[in-house]
Amino acid sequence: MHPELSLILLTVLAGVGQGLFAFLVGADIRLSGTGGLPADAAVAGAGAALAFTLAGTAASFFHLTHPERGWKAILQWKKSWLSREVVLLPAFQGLAALYGLCAYAGVDIWIRYAVGSLGIVAALWLYLASGMLYAKIRFIKEWSNVYTPINYALVGLATGSVAGVAVLELLGAPAEGTLAALRGAFAVMSLGLLTKAMSYHHNAHIYSSTNAQTATGFSHSLIKLMDMGVSYDHYNTKEYAYRTGLNRSVLRAVALLILFVVPFVVLTMDYMPLLSGSQGSMAVVAALLAVTGAFLERWLFFTDGNHAQNLYYGNFIEKGISNPLLQRAKAGTPAPR
Repeated sequence: MHPELSLILLTVLAGVGQGLFAFLVGADIRLSGTGGLPADAAVAGAGAALAFTLAGTAASFFHLTHPERGWKAILQWKKSWLSREVVLLPAFQGLAALYGLCAYAGVDIWIRYAVGSLGIVAALWLYLASGMLYAKIRFIKEWSNVYTPINYALVGLATGSVAGVAVLELLGAPAEGTLAALRGAFAVMSLGLLTKAMSYHHNAHIYSSTNAQTATGFSHSLIKLMDMGVSYDHYNTKEYAYRTGLNRSVLRAVALLILFVVPFVVLTMDYMPLLSGSQGSMAVVAALLAVTGAFLERWLFFTDGNHAQNLYYGNFIEKGISNPLLQRAKAGTPAPR
């Protein structure tokens, strides 16, 4: 599938904001015995989470031909994951803003925790809605599986957790809360690496071989394609099959390294300083790496999607099939194999 930049920006930036907020609130609750996070840290963290999600929301409007009609997407919330995503995103943003306002106004800390907990629930539901939006597209097998919503959640939580640790370190939050967020980051990054690798393995084995005989149901060995109907590239061959000269297997390995492995290693440099009660200094570097890796992972997610109609045009990416549309249509042209 053609990678739409606005959708990549929406899903990555919103995912970072949701994960950042979840780990910020987690660190706040972890420090409940000592009064929670300092108010300025809670306000700034909520503001950062809100900024990420608002940036993603703004980017999503560039995908719409008629942005003024975007509000109508909420009308099908009972049966559409897209509508649920549209409802949950502003709901999460409202709760994140309210959490920051509670911290700024100095309201009772348990009210702040209640609002923050509701925000975490909204963030998790939003991850589910974003992932299920693609998992329900049955004719794109790379997306239509259980790994899609799981990876949407874990990639968002992984990048958000690292960003959360970076924010807490920059604001000089108590080491105990930052350490709790750091340990959570280690956990979700490890789980995210495992499930994403499993997803790549799953997608490499979802297609059975097909040829002209299996497509038509005739067993004759001389079945040949006489005419493709067109002799040039058009919307279907360009929008639903993204061709690039880059090695996708290498890019997947690079995505896993930049998104999970390298940030994990970088964050370990902060563990001992935080354990001793001082502040770490490497989380910002880890966050930049993780977010960069998330953009590459999401680009691959879209470009790896093989629409079922590519069977007709011979555009399957991983099969090394030559595109008959790049050849002159004539009698004797073989069917895609």
